[in-house]
Amino acid sequence: MKYELKMSTEDEHMKEICGTYWKMKSFEDKYEFEKTVQDIAEEKKLSTSQISQIAKSNSELWVSCTSCDTPFLVKNRKEWIKLISKEFFFEADCQKCRKSKSEAEGKDALAKLYAQKRLDLEAGLKFRRWTECDGDMIAILIIIADGFNTRAINQELFRPVCALPTFSAFLWDKINKLEELGLIWVEKENPLETKRTKQGRVKEFHILNRLRKFLYARHKREFQNAKTLIDSKRAEITAKIDSSKSGFIEGRFSMEKDVSIRAHKNYGIRMILEKGRKQFKIQVEEK
Repeated sequence: MKYELKMSTEDEHMKEICGTYWKMKSFEDKYEFEKTVQDIAEEKKLSTSQISQIAKSNSELWVSCTSCDTPFLVKNRKEWIKLISKEFFFEADCQKCRKSKSEAEGKDALAKLYAQKRLDLEAGLKFRRWTECDGDMIAILIIIADGFNTRAINQELFRPVCALPTFSAFLWDKINKLEELGLIWVEKENPLETKRTKQGRVKEFHILNRLRKFLYARHKREFQNAKTLIDSKRAEITAKIDSSKSGFIEGRFSMEKDVSIRAHKNYGIRMILEKGRKQFKIQVEEK
């Protein structure tokens, strides 16, 4: 590793202190400093803070990047110790090269992760692990298979009528089991982070197309119900009143188009009484 000490003072006494401050042992000793700051302070009858300040104000240690040969500044002993504490202490990279290497390593690690998750999904399909699922897991799997994007899947899964504190935990327990079986992969925003709590929000739900087609063939009706139930987000029901009395209305109604109502969704409802009280409209709107 190449390095150069540059002085910014003509004072010989200051130069001596700076030279002693930055003087190192040989390569075999891993470029450790010959003397501690405490030793130098005792020799010069100064405080350790004064020694450090003199070195900072009157000298600079420049190290050549081993990747691009561009020199970069080491501000103090702490930075130097951090630099040489790596396994290959003689490989000193500048910030730009460190960033490039980190990005390359990250891309490589991400590619390996995607390959491994693909193998997990293939294994889940090959060994028919959906046979190990209970009814709730199958229902969740169908919603994920039928969803066209993460937002739609989240809306379908996490919008219960009664938002009990345990509901989300219940869903995630089932989703995690589906992932453990290799039927889905829940990719988070930071997929390389191993701690689940630090992975961030869901980026995408992955499922093999072959499994999606299999589920559709077996559960076609459930797939139709799993789609957006009210395409326009609103259904209007026109009701004809045949007879009415206090607390009781009897009549007939018709709808403009086919709709279905799913459990665990929030809906708003409005009843609009028409003039003459011979009919009224009911508006059902997804919230």
